[in-house]
Amino acid sequence: TFISDGRESLLKDNSTSFVQIMPNGEQNDLTMNFTQEGHYRLSFDYKDPSGNALEWKNTLGLEKNGELAITVDHTDPKIFFDPSSESGQVRYFAKDVKLKANVLEENFNPAATDLSYVFTPDRVEGRTAVASSSSLSSGTGERRIRPNNISWKKEKASDSTLNKAELSLSEDGKYVVNLHTTDFSGRTASASNILVVDKTPPKIRLTLSNDGLANEKYFREVRKGQIEIEDAHLDFSSLQVDFSVKDKAGNPVSTARNYVAYLTSRSNWKEEGNKISIPVEFADDGIYHISLKVKDLAGNENAPIEVGETKAAFDFVVDRKAPTGALKIGDWDRSKDGTLWTKLLDRISFGRFSNKKQVIRLQAEDNLSGVGMVEVLRTREKMNLADLQASASFKNVTSEVKDGYWSKEISPNETFITYVHLKDMAGNQYYLSSDGVILDQQNPEIHITLPKEEEKNGLYKKDVGVGISVTEPSPGNSYAGLKDVTYTVYRDGIETQAGSLYHFSKEEPQLNDLKKSYEDAHALTILAKDNNSNDVLLKIKAVDNAGNQTVKEEHLSIDITRPRVTLSFDNNRVENEFYFKENRTALITVEERNFSQDSFKILITDPAEGKGTRLLEVERDSFQKVSGSGDSTRWESRIYFNKDGDYQLSITGEDLAGNAMEELSYAEGTQAALDFTVDKTAPVLSVSYDNNTPNHEFYYKEGRRAEISIEEKNFRSDLVDYSVLKDGGREAHGSALSSFSGGEGRGVSELHHQASISYEEDGDYQFNIRVKDLAGNEAQAYPEDHFVIDRTAPNLTISDILNESANKGEVSPKISYGDRYLDQDALSLKLIGEVHGEHELSSQQGGSISIARTDALNLPMQKSMDETESPKQKEEEKEGIVYQSSAGGEEGNLSFQNFPEEPDTDDVYRLSAKIVDMAGNETTEELWFSVNRFGSTYLLSDRAKALQGTYQKEGEEILISEINADEVLSSALTLYRNEEKHALSEGAEYQTTRSGGNGKWYRGDYLIKKDNFDKEGLYHLQISSQDKAGNLASTEQTERGAELRFGIDRTPPRILLSNVDNQGVYRGDVLDLDLSVQDNLWLEQVDATVDGTEELSWKDKSLQEAVAKDSFPLQISGEKGKRHKLLVVARDAAGNESRKEVSDFVITNNPLLRLISQKNFARNAAIATVAGLMGLSCVVNGPSLLQELKRRRLKGKRR
Repeated sequence: TFISDGRESLLKDNSTSFVQIMPNGEQNDLTMNFTQEGHYRLSFDYKDPSGNALEWKNTLGLEKNGELAITVDHTDPKIFFDPSSESGQVRYFAKDVKLKANVLEENFNPAATDLSYVFTPDRVEGRTAVASSSSLSSGTGERRIRPNNISWKKEKASDSTLNKAELSLSEDGKYVVNLHTTDFSGRTASASNILVVDKTPPKIRLTLSNDGLANEKYFREVRKGQIEIEDAHLDFSSLQVDFSVKDKAGNPVSTARNYVAYLTSRSNWKEEGNKISIPVEFADDGIYHISLKVKDLAGNENAPIEVGETKAAFDFVVDRKAPTGALKIGDWDRSKDGTLWTKLLDRISFGRFSNKKQVIRLQAEDNLSGVGMVEVLRTREKMNLADLQASASFKNVTSEVKDGYWSKEISPNETFITYVHLKDMAGNQYYLSSDGVILDQQNPEIHITLPKEEEKNGLYKKDVGVGISVTEPSPGNSYAGLKDVTYTVYRDGIETQAGSLYHFSKEEPQLNDLKKSYEDAHALTILAKDNNSNDVLLKIKAVDNAGNQTVKEEHLSIDITRPRVTLSFDNNRVENEFYFKENRTALITVEERNFSQDSFKILITDPAEGKGTRLLEVERDSFQKVSGSGDSTRWESRIYFNKDGDYQLSITGEDLAGNAMEELSYAEGTQAALDFTVDKTAPVLSVSYDNNTPNHEFYYKEGRRAEISIEEKNFRSDLVDYSVLKDGGREAHGSALSSFSGGEGRGVSELHHQASISYEEDGDYQFNIRVKDLAGNEAQAYPEDHFVIDRTAPNLTISDILNESANKGEVSPKISYGDRYLDQDALSLKLIGEVHGEHELSSQQGGSISIARTDALNLPMQKSMDETESPKQKEEEKEGIVYQSSAGGEEGNLSFQNFPEEPDTDDVYRLSAKIVDMAGNETTEELWFSVNRFGSTYLLSDRAKALQGTYQKEGEEILISEINADEVLSSALTLYRNEEKHALSEGAEYQTTRSGGNGKWYRGDYLIKKDNFDKEGLYHLQISSQDKAGNLASTEQTERGAELRFGIDRTPPRILLSNVDNQGVYRGDVLDLDLSVQDNLWLEQVDATVDGTEELSWKDKSLQEAVAKDSFPLQISGEKGKRHKLLVVARDAAGNESRKEVSDFVITNNPLLRLISQKNFARNAAIATVAGLMGLSCVVNGPSLLQELKRRRLKGKRR
């Protein structure tokens, strides 16, 4: 039986083909041919014919007797690895490798199998090879390793057996695996496999210089360095370079080297061991990005790139260019030579001027790294680069820069150069500057100096030299400097002269070139011949380099023409060479442009006293312009010779410029122009007597002497015709007229000519007289006189005003006059104002004179009938200058209230009075005075106004304010109590607070302390002051009622009842009470109540009349013996009250009732009884009893 590989016997069907038996002697040779591969099992059984079993003498290598095992193996073992090299290439692995060695062999012999490897570790910096216990190392680090723990595992294959063993390869390095095997048949096989384990990623080191680093990633220097890659099995072909250089806008920048090509070219790399390196240099400005990726042959991608101390290794900016900038101030962006303000100027001038605000605009840019810092410095100092680098005055404005632009508004007045310091993010610095700029908003100041010593009344009469001074204001020492000073002269609006006084033309000036002022005391001359006009205008125009300009005008007048004066009269009908019987009006005509009547002296004098000795007052009009213009302007004034007098006229004058008038000319037909007499008044005849005390209207008890008075300037005695008749027509030869006193003829100063007639005998005298003067004027016919002569002149007094006085305080003149035989119709009272004209004054009714005003307050004590007004303040309608007058009997008076204290009242006044008695004697008074008031205004506080004109029980603190346009230099407060004067002391009795000045009204507040008004009385507070202008002012001068008057009264009224007492008995049907009520100041009201019923009340006018008469009429009826009760209540203006009560008094005509009503009934009881018993006798003999009772009455009428 033959079995191969477990199959059925191969000899089963055809055994002879396989086994051949050949007899060989005693033995038989058995030959079997095993040609096919396989495992054979041969069993052989043989029995001889005897049945004897075969005995084996030689086993022939059989495993057991009777069975032969044979393997036929024609195939070599097959070796393959997993993983295995492909096409002989080394394979690389980035992880631990489990290498499987596979031997496909049916007859595999593990003992004859050798599995080993040669390991060459990678030489990588920092790596240490791990040696196996079975390794054999060489000097290069190569190790031969035969693992001693290999276990082969069989795995049945389809037609063979796969024998497997596994190696663990974990250390980085190269592995050469060798496998040699011999199977049981002796067939051998050898194989090797190369692989690399590389778990370590490549290392990339990027090293760059940090020179010029700023702001973390900006470099102002070239960046140099190298890139190094370390790996034992680097796959250079996998190197990826991400490299870019861009500008700020993201656009690629062309560089000197293509770094992608450069870095990816293996030839540019230097190899040293497992390392390769390449130098790099980044010199081009740009925004750099660099990134590298590489793998080794095992597929490991590089670890993060190592940069060491390198800053901003992958993304950085190389910026070696400084930032740029451009300045613009207003509309200026360059120097006069065209150099833009984009750099630090080598030469700076101050030729940029403006009078407005200007905006500094800066454009700062850096095309790469960007501007990192902007600093600005404004200064007037020139600075070089070293100065700027050392300066600590720059202001950092980086935060104010928006999108590369910065601006700042600069207001005048400032002089400055703008310096800019720029630094980009890479630290590159740049300086730039502007030219000097001057912002000046101050107008030049011009001062024109005219020769005041040559001026008269603002006029010049010759060429006028003019000094000019122009100054540039320099706040903070900043000014643009003068550019032009020009002048123009106009006469009546027409240009006559013009020119330039100064011109500045330098285009690029330095500060010291700028002219701050121009001054020339003799800058120009205004020619009088070309500018003979009142309308001469000098214009000085000053313009500075910034365009500020000032035009100063000076008006002046030049007059080189002399005045022409003509004299004419309306009345040239002269008599006796000098005399004129009618009014004569002189017309003075002056042809003059600059006329002033103050510059013309018109002297009217009395020729008898010498020329110019005494000036005569003659009514005269002010000069008025009537026609013409310029030098032909005609001015006229009329002199009214309406009064008798000898006149000598002199006219001299000059114009306001001082040009004396030409010789006086006369109108045709003019007669007696400069020396004449006007006598249009008839002689005034009066007769007076030495006896002025008649018993009757026309009779005198004593002899008299008659004085004949003739008022006549041009008198001659032979023109007097008189007659004296006595006793019905007989001529009184004993009464001859004596010679007249006084001179005669023209020029005689005496006006009065007197002669006398003595009347020694009693008689009825008739006197007639006629008088004619030299001019033919006849005196008014004197009526036949019965010789009622009064030689006593009337009394006439003008008081409370001084003659020829200048009055700034109270002006209240008074006229008092009287005569026993006063002729009221002959009174002549006049107030003549130079401005207000002549006003006749009524002697009877009073009145006002055409100037509205408010009366000052007066607080009288109730003393007379004249004082009947209430003390309350009464604001009257403004009615001008107010006066009161009264006349009757033998006297009269006229008193002015204080002239209104307002500017319209100021005037020069003449107050005249002429008083004539019944006999023709007269008295004349005349005086001049001026009212000239101006000064402070005084204001009462509200409390003071409430106090004004009242009576109070207690005083209080008073505030009065004074307002003045000028500073008040001094002031005084005077307090009157019942006209007792007391000067108040500042500080102790009042306090002053002053304020104002610096363009405001000056104000003074006077606070008068309450203690000043402790005592009772009428108070009058007066404030006076003098201001810086010399004006004197007083509260008494103002119309506003600031003159404070009030009363302090704590004393109640006094009630006197002198003819009635309690329980009194009074005879009659009625009793007229003797009631008197008095008050120390002002009584307000009196009420009388009889028997509980209000009978009578006195107030207002009725009260004042009662006070004036000191009698309050009150009558009480007897009413049949009724007992009466009287209550009198009096209240004064301060509220003080008194009460007087009388009760139980009886008024009756019945004697019995009177007797019964006596206060002491006990004492009068007997009298009452007797009276009852004697009733009849009372009837019969009533009168005698009444007389007795009257005699006995203890009380009765007022004694």
